[in-house]
Amino acid sequence: MNDAGEAPPPRMRWRSLRHAETDGRFDPEAMLRVGWADALGLLVLRLSRSLGLLLLVIGMIVGFATGALTAQTIDELRSPVAFLHALVTPLALFVIGLAVRAVVGFVALGLAFGVADSHYLPVARRNRRIRGWSDRVQLCRAYRALRWTWAVRDAAVRRTERMGWTIAVAEQLARVLTWVAALSGPVLLAYVLR
Repeated sequence: MNDAGEAPPPRMRWRSLRHAETDGRFDPEAMLRVGWADALGLLVLRLSRSLGLLLLVIGMIVGFATGALTAQTIDELRSPVAFLHALVTPLALFVIGLAVRAVVGFVALGLAFGVADSHYLPVARRNRRIRGWSDRVQLCRAYRALRWTWAVRDAAVRRTERMGWTIAVAEQLARVLTWVAALSGPVLLAYVLR
């Protein structure tokens, strides 16, 4: 009960979100599907995303130190053959980091589709199928962005308990290591290239 004697609004659940009246607040639990599997998948994706960024930063440092990362090599990475060829050069970590980040983005989009599809209310119009799929894709992109927030991450950790906490700690460690690598990279390069 609040000060006015009214009952608080009911907490929104996954199944009742479609027909629920919201008061404008963001409910992180609504961004996760029922059960622990979606929450665990989201945490693993967040960890993979952080590790991909770490590989990208370390790969840049190695590329600069060996002289393999130049403007010309970046331009050459636009073709798939050159991208695969870079896996056997000093740019391997850089290329793997790029690939991990791209794959994580697409997988996160696919996982967000289940949430977005359950919240989509079709409107009766002509060409409904094309417009409906277009709307669903836009909703997927929006829900993917919402699922990257810290509030949803905390809800996923609560739902997966000990395993989620372990993955969250590993993600934080990867984030700290990324900053350490990014900030110490110029110092290492100055030492190596002198």
